[in-house]
Amino acid sequence: MTFHLLFLLVAGKLLRLELAELVVVYNANLESPTTAAAMAKAKNWYKLVTPGIICGTFSYALATFIGVALANFLR
Repeated sequence: MTFHLLFLLVAGKLLRLELAELVVVYNANLESPTTAAAMAKAKNWYKLVTPGIICGTFSYALATFIGVALANFLR
């Protein structure tokens, strides 16, 4: 988790993203889309609720694809 956070902070700095965006992405990928949406709403970052849900859902889909591919490869 530490590496993921450091990577996001460095990439966000290079891409000139806001810290709020990076925090929501971090939460969406490590926790779940629902916790990212709840955190964004609690912090009054209403414009980040939908991107947090989309980012988290995309990470679930990508991780599932990678997991199935890896399982088939190791079979």
